[in-house]
Amino acid sequence: MGLSVLLLAVGIPLFVARDLIPDLFSIVLANLMLLVGFMMMNAGTRKFSGASPRINRTLLAWFVLAYVSLFVWFTYVQPDIGIRLATLSCLRLW
Repeated sequence: MGLSVLLLAVGIPLFVARDLIPDLFSIVLANLMLLVGFMMMNAGTRKFSGASPRINRTLLAWFVLAYVSLFVWFTYVQPDIGIRLATLSCLRLW
């Protein structure tokens, strides 16, 4: 649970530094850190309440790879903030 808060605390300032640091850090890494932080917080909350956390490491690895690929594509190749927001919203539901 503490690591999830750390990821959130580091990810948010990356958003703030949007024009000061490269987009790879301020868009892709910041969104990934926030997403993983919220996922870890969800797993910790489920564990605390007695429910088993739904974590499959192989599926998580594929999930992170797909997420980073989509964000890199829609940041550098075909810049579209709408698609990035839709991707982030859909993947947070997972």
